[in-house]
Amino acid sequence: MYLAQAIYGIIGLFQLLNGCTHFEASETSISGQRWYYCLTHQKARILADIQTVIEYIHHHPWEDLSLHALGNLTRLTPHYFHRIFKNIVQETLYDYIRRVRINMAARRLIFDDSSVTHIAEECGFNSLASFSRTFKQLRGISPSKYRERYRMSSRTVDSFAVERFRHRMTEPGSKDSVRGLEDVIAWARVKVQETTITHIPDVQVIYYRHQGAFLDQLNISMANLFSTLYREAARHGYVSRSSKMIALSYDDPHITAHDKCRFEVCMTIEGKLRKLPQHVESKIIPGGKYVLLSIAQIPTISSFLWELVVQEWLPHSGYYWDLGRPTMEIYVHSPKQDPYNRQVFDLYIPVRTNAIF
Repeated sequence: MYLAQAIYGIIGLFQLLNGCTHFEASETSISGQRWYYCLTHQKARILADIQTVIEYIHHHPWEDLSLHALGNLTRLTPHYFHRIFKNIVQETLYDYIRRVRINMAARRLIFDDSSVTHIAEECGFNSLASFSRTFKQLRGISPSKYRERYRMSSRTVDSFAVERFRHRMTEPGSKDSVRGLEDVIAWARVKVQETTITHIPDVQVIYYRHQGAFLDQLNISMANLFSTLYREAARHGYVSRSSKMIALSYDDPHITAHDKCRFEVCMTIEGKLRKLPQHVESKIIPGGKYVLLSIAQIPTISSFLWELVVQEWLPHSGYYWDLGRPTMEIYVHSPKQDPYNRQVFDLYIPVRTNAIF
């Protein structure tokens, strides 16, 4: 889960690399972001170490995440590691860990039946008092009041997704307004009843990382990233007729700050990996049980359907959202190729049969 290993636009990058004896930088622009790349071996090792730490934090929020413990995961001294982490991530290690833990707790307060105390412990807080104090500092509200406000299963009339969609469609100056708003909401609620449970195997992919919500430029940004990845993959012989384009999302933009949301744009590959294109990474997307809904709508309606599945269908399905795996959108074609500017994709939300985190 996770921030970019080699795609950060950071002002302090040259200071980060002041230990390199030789530095070259190349600059490119994908989806409107400026990314800088250091082409030295030392830079690649440093970024790999930081990425290892970031992944460890997201996978083990309940463990000892002290500077010493995390520094041992790298090839850097604790002092140098702490300084470089701040330069790359643009947050201190302490602030980053605290934000990740609170964001994770916020999602669990909404979708998990566990007690507030249990959630606090599993998100790495030593006491309920410490958790409540930190949660209120970052969220402006206590954990119990947050759960009461946003808890989907406790809402008897409209889910928060419906309220938010209705507000967005009717606010003054909205570019997303639609005719027959209540009919659209009623149609969407019927549409999500097509949701099913499926099981998929592990999927091998190559991918780019992206940090920052796409917001209203989703189609353009996603299409640009897909196009760049496809072009690089084709140049290295990874494209086949069975190749699929996948977008992975790790954060809820309604919980995580937009500039902190993490995405990965992927393409499936088969067979043995050879040399990867520059700045492209590889991984295995874990298989298992997923919620499945096919969507072919403009971005605003697509997002609404996505939220309805989570907030209205899932709580009554007998399954729980598996927050340890990313949500997938497997695209039929690039958004640029659709004459109606729709997103045409299969939505896969990971689920489990129990509430154990």
